[in-house]
Amino acid sequence: RLQPAHPNNRGGRLQPAHSPELTPAREAAERFAGAAARERAETAAALAAGDAARLDAINRRLMAAERAFLDPSGIPGRPWYRHQIYAPKFTYAPELLPGVAAAIESGDPAQVAEQARRLAAALDRAAAALTAR
Repeated sequence: RLQPAHPNNRGGRLQPAHSPELTPAREAAERFAGAAARERAETAAALAAGDAARLDAINRRLMAAERAFLDPSGIPGRPWYRHQIYAPKFTYAPELLPGVAAAIESGDPAQVAEQARRLAAALDRAAAALTAR
């Protein structure tokens, strides 16, 4: 559940404290990490072998994985930013997990759950892109 943050952390705004709303995103991140580790091992093997065809296929999968992080609906309040992993804040400073961050700042658990679901879907699309053969 969302709980008040420590006073020294982001001005006391609400922060996730092992929030069940974020569980789908955590689980998808683990699946993505597994797919990325397998891709990293394949990349190392292809580089060691000097296998240009395998490296070309790996590059195509990496490009597909990056595109998979895009959500057609964009992020809350800024639909023109569609990347679920990073986007600029209104100040142009970088923001990681922009949809989830905005939802957490809103303090609305339903919005947090929705943004976590959308992030999980993007992570799963990217993992599928990495494992496509």
